Amino acid sequence: MFDLFGQVQGYQPTDLDKVFLKAAFKRECANRSHLERNDLLTCLCLTTCLMKLKSSPKAHRLKKVHGPVMAVLSIKLNCVVGQKFTKLVQVAHTVFPGKESFAHLFLLALEFYPNSELNEQDAQSGGKLAKKIAAFQQKNVEPDQSYDDVFRLLFPELFAQ
Repeated sequence: MFDLFGQVQGYQPTDLDKVFLKAAFKRECANRSHLERNDLLTCLCLTTCLMKLKSSPKAHRLKKVHGPVMAVLSIKLNCVVGQKFTKLVQVAHTVFPGKESFAHLFLLALEFYPNSELNEQDAQSGGKLAKKIAAFQQKNVEPDQSYDDVFRLLFPELFAQ
């Protein structure tokens, strides 16, 4: 996938490719169980990300931030993408601690894509995620902005503010 859609070999997706991928994504979201959907959705999302990046160097940079990208994408799509969890709250728990240098982007995503299901899941677990976020905000962790060029191309709406 990286070789084809990361443009290493110069392939440029056509409009027909894009229409097909979007239709396949919607169909798979509607017709598959979680575990099946997770694997296929991950491939479709990764392909879409690679097409948005449009250059081989940026595609290779995506490999370095794959986990944080999939966490933000899961929040945006309101569906677990790229991980074997069944609940969004489980994805969120991988950010605090784990990917704290990218947590600023995850928190932006939580603000930009409000998610009542995530809030309900956290409430059912006793508010553990809310406590982790509050503790993170007290730490003053320096955000890693060295991959913001990749995140800007994938999630421009988060940077438009």
